[in-house]
Amino acid sequence: MIIFGTKGTAKVLGVLAYVCGICGHEAAQRLVERKRWFTLFFLPLFPFSTKHVITCAYCGGGTEIDTATVQRFVADSEHAAASRGGQGGQGA
Repeated sequence: MIIFGTKGTAKVLGVLAYVCGICGHEAAQRLVERKRWFTLFFLPLFPFSTKHVITCAYCGGGTEIDTATVQRFVADSEHAAASRGGQGGQGA
């Protein structure tokens, strides 16, 4: 008998504070990378789906974004963290 399935993972890539496009409040916006993995005998083998989503800390709304926007968001997040003296992109 072969046991197979899927597993989801999420990783925070960066955080910026700006106005949410959904609720209109200024709040922390988290960039989250969501991957869906194919598993065999409960071991993840390879990702078959990757999505990048910006989620609002105030309303919880999420918006899927493209790769160019992901790169710009991560760069801005790291720049903002460096100007504060913190570590950027080292997600929770």
